[in-house]
Amino acid sequence: MLTWEQREAGLPGQWPLPGMEDVPTIAERSFLRLARRWHAAFVCDRSVSTPMRGADATSLAALLLAREHGRNSTDVATEVVEQNLERAEFGCLPWIDQLSWRLVAASREADPASSDAMKSLTVNLNHHDSSIRIWMMEIGWMVRPWLDRQTALPALLSNVAGTLGGVERAWALAGGLFDSEHDFVTGARAWTPDPRFADQYVQRCKALEEHGLLACQAGFWSLEAACRRLIEGAAFA
Repeated sequence: MLTWEQREAGLPGQWPLPGMEDVPTIAERSFLRLARRWHAAFVCDRSVSTPMRGADATSLAALLLAREHGRNSTDVATEVVEQNLERAEFGCLPWIDQLSWRLVAASREADPASSDAMKSLTVNLNHHDSSIRIWMMEIGWMVRPWLDRQTALPALLSNVAGTLGGVERAWALAGGLFDSEHDFVTGARAWTPDPRFADQYVQRCKALEEHGLLACQAGFWSLEAACRRLIEGAAFA
């Protein structure tokens, strides 16, 4: 019996009887193309410390799709995710490359926000390595509805207070945890930083109010737009 993808490819064989196989949505077809593209493009080398690579952008696009439509995916998507998790095992830091696919897998759960993958993401939002920290926040932007504000906010604001790399991203993602910019600024002002970074945090709060949250979030909105273009391209491939 052929899968729907084999049938679409025009391979000969036995067609399934009606009702014997789940029919994938357009979103899942796009997801599968992105997931397989990542599998083919993944380079098992993180020696270059950059927050984004071509394969990373593809995995973020797939994650965005899974966050929005993963609950309706079929077992075919699960098999592809498992293949990508196995592929990432050969990377220099497997857990980094696996995390987005673990989150994709969690999208099929009843409560993705409480998954082990989300816990791994949250505890690494303020990772000491700036390139890893930035990558965690980029992943976090794609699944921000799943983030728990109580646990994620302190990690993100500690990035603002005491780090150099990714301060705008930390502001951006933290702001995405609130219903309004006013509520966010109020919450940020009320948070107590490490005394060593208190003055720096106050100055960065002032800069946030001066320039506005949207200015900080512009990079993430641009990233999300790029991911949605990848999704659109996969849909019409």
